[in-house]
Amino acid sequence: MEKIPEHESEINEESKEKFTGLSPDHLIPGIKMEGLKKDEYGSYVGNIIPESGNSYDTSFSNVPLKYFKDLSKDPERYTDSQKEYLKEGKKLFSGVTVVDLGCGNSANSYELACILGAKGYIGIDSYNADVGCLDFIANDPSNTDHIHEDALVDGKWKRDWKPIPYSIIKEDIVSFLKRVPDESVGIFCFGLDNWIIGEVSDEYFEKCGSEISRVIKEGSGEFTEINTILRGNGLKDIRDKDFYKENFSIVIRFLKKEQ
Repeated sequence: MEKIPEHESEINEESKEKFTGLSPDHLIPGIKMEGLKKDEYGSYVGNIIPESGNSYDTSFSNVPLKYFKDLSKDPERYTDSQKEYLKEGKKLFSGVTVVDLGCGNSANSYELACILGAKGYIGIDSYNADVGCLDFIANDPSNTDHIHEDALVDGKWKRDWKPIPYSIIKEDIVSFLKRVPDESVGIFCFGLDNWIIGEVSDEYFEKCGSEISRVIKEGSGEFTEINTILRGNGLKDIRDKDFYKENFSIVIRFLKKEQ
């Protein structure tokens, strides 16, 4: 098994190490690899159920990403309670491999995982997952071809985070999550509303919720937002309703798995 660089100690901006998509079992020990095949571009292809959702080729993580970029660059725009909320949410994913459900073009979500201190990133999408965009931004910070305009400053992009190992898998959500060991990952789930999810069966939808809860590591959680209908069963929001009434501009949600 090839060596995975540690997030802090072995990766730095001067490192000449080239990042490329890894096999999922390097990022999630014990994952079931049967039926996953690597394609010519470096992504992995598994079981794709046609009725498991609609195709949409972008990522919805640009808004969650902007919260944390603003927290770093312009913290005064947030109240003390909002800053505490973001910092508490960040802790859920520090040192955890993140699985991004319905990742689309995954550049923004990958950057978000890096900023949150995740140790690895796996993007899941039946249709539009592209490992090439991560190859670009992990190895060439001057390349802006795959970067959302919200992440650019004066048309330029400065990488102020350290890249982490990654993998891209083309597979439907339930089929992939069934591969994942219990309590082993954190979950990103952005923009999976009624249109993206599509006319899936109630049984499939229920399986998504139960599988999300099963695979989330205790103490980690699901990072989502108000429009997403796909959420793990039994997860607890880190804030109550009163917080969101007072902070109605906060559209992201952190759902934690507790003992």
